[in-house]
Amino acid sequence: MKDFIFSLMVLCLVFGNQVLASPYASEVIEHSADLDGSGPYNDPQNVLGQPATINGDCGCVSMVCAAWGYNTLTTINDGSYIIVKFDHQVKDDLNNPFGVDFIVFGNAFHPADGPVDWTTDMEVRKLLSGGLFAEPVLVAVSQNGTDWYEYSSGPYGDTKFPTNAKKWDRINHQWGNLLDFTKPVDPSIDPAIYGGMSVADVIDQYYAPSGGGTGFDLEPSGYDSILYIKVYGSNGGEIDAFSDVSPDDTISVEELVDKSMPKQYSLSQNYPNPFNLRTTISFRIPENSLYTSLKIYNLQGQLVRILEQGYKSPGYYKTVWDGKDSHNNPVVSGLYIYKLETEHFSKTRKMLILR
Repeated sequence: MKDFIFSLMVLCLVFGNQVLASPYASEVIEHSADLDGSGPYNDPQNVLGQPATINGDCGCVSMVCAAWGYNTLTTINDGSYIIVKFDHQVKDDLNNPFGVDFIVFGNAFHPADGPVDWTTDMEVRKLLSGGLFAEPVLVAVSQNGTDWYEYSSGPYGDTKFPTNAKKWDRINHQWGNLLDFTKPVDPSIDPAIYGGMSVADVIDQYYAPSGGGTGFDLEPSGYDSILYIKVYGSNGGEIDAFSDVSPDDTISVEELVDKSMPKQYSLSQNYPNPFNLRTTISFRIPENSLYTSLKIYNLQGQLVRILEQGYKSPGYYKTVWDGKDSHNNPVVSGLYIYKLETEHFSKTRKMLILR
């Protein structure tokens, strides 16, 4: 069942005349006639608000304990559909992690090597190789609720990556803090690599700070922003929630008015951080730069890798570091420094890799 207390907290909060929007879909605009609320899994209102965090049978909702229960999910059968609306524009934001703009949550899960309940030690419980139970649901987006772009070739709702509500507390051997449902998992990750890993290791190395869900990029749609999402065309897939992705950092008011060109240099904190296999570094160049370099150093000041070097025109840039040095060897765990440098700008930040 959904965590109603948290749902209330994320409703619009009023500070003077300013309203802070909920990051979750807030209204069902339309639905098929079969979704009439007469049963536990055919109420379209179930998809609003925060994703589920508790499964009454197996405990905390996780990649091995899927969301389930009365008033938690809506089953999308063949011919079923739901159209939801956000209370704000969901933007194709260049600052969003991995280029993901919104997330759809279902109840996919990974089979585990044993039973799961509240007492299960997630440092011991492992994922089975090659296993992901998923029931793909078609997704479409619209700015006006009339003209739609369909993700006909994927991604699909109720597939990778299963919801994982909380981080595993390795000290107390129990579920810990709530993860972030507005941060996506890196969509380039193949879940097949999880096979044989413990749930706790997968969370730390591939999920955190994300709470999972399937990520969608608005760029293919051609929309700068959308208000509506439609889910449909499934043979029994479930939908739990929708969230707007929160960006890596803030954009100035000027850039919100004119996103075509950054107004100043910037170097964002890498995401995710800490990381295990790969991380994304974003930066902005507001003018033609004859020489732009992005380099990684160890704490001894030794050059580890050159990620970018050469001319850059004004724009927003992202580059991925795969955790390897210039000889294609994986680097050891520890702190590293990355530095962006141009003729008129220099900035360094630190990042942590955990093997």
